[in-house]
Amino acid sequence: METQGVNDPTRRDTRQRALVYEIVAASPAHPTAEWVYARARRRMPRISLGTVYRNLQVLAREGRIRALDAFGRTTRYDADLSTHHHFVCTGCGAIRDVPKPPEEDERLRELFAIPDFTITGHRLEFEGRCAQCSPTRKRERARSAESKKEKRRAPCPH
Repeated sequence: METQGVNDPTRRDTRQRALVYEIVAASPAHPTAEWVYARARRRMPRISLGTVYRNLQVLAREGRIRALDAFGRTTRYDADLSTHHHFVCTGCGAIRDVPKPPEEDERLRELFAIPDFTITGHRLEFEGRCAQCSPTRKRERARSAESKKEKRRAPCPH
């Protein structure tokens, strides 16, 4: 069975597929299938989760979106097909785009030359903590919560 290409005029774009694509393309957050499904149901209440999954797979296979399996977490989807990398927060799972430096491919081909292989590309994912999940931020939130508790326990000054 031959896969229909992106520019194939015989490719059938259903209303469901168009909606799924629109939702992924509008989100910079690299959504999960469940997130796309929740938004799709607002506009098309009878759409099923299976339909959303199938359409995400078709869109990825056609090269209209990318499926990201960042560090073994739940698959996320990206409609930004420009060349870029990703940062994945190991705390909350947020994914952010990271610009790719110019001439990175050439430098990496030189650094990692492998005999009898030709490097044609690479993917790079950074991992760490976002500002909300950083240890410093967590300590600040914990201190703030403790301070609020203390204020509630303090006797009324009047």
